[in-house]
Amino acid sequence: SGLASCQISPDGDVWSCCVRAKSLGNLRYTNYKFRKVWYSKKAKKDRRSIHHKECWCPLANASYTNMLMNIPTLMRVSYRSFIKWWS
Repeated sequence: SGLASCQISPDGDVWSCCVRAKSLGNLRYTNYKFRKVWYSKKAKKDRRSIHHKECWCPLANASYTNMLMNIPTLMRVSYRSFIKWWS
């Protein structure tokens, strides 16, 4: 969360996580410039909080995305899939 995915609420709030539902900013107030919200100081602070495990995510979809964004995990899964495919 906060790196590879986000949620946008109907009123334009950008959230790093739908469970956390903490607004990083509102697209309406930035003339719909997503980058301005996504790379804001508030977003960087939120990513640090997530990185320091100040929240816990029960959503499988977010976990899968996070795993694919982690190179060692991606390599391990790819290797296991390759071995399974050739066996």
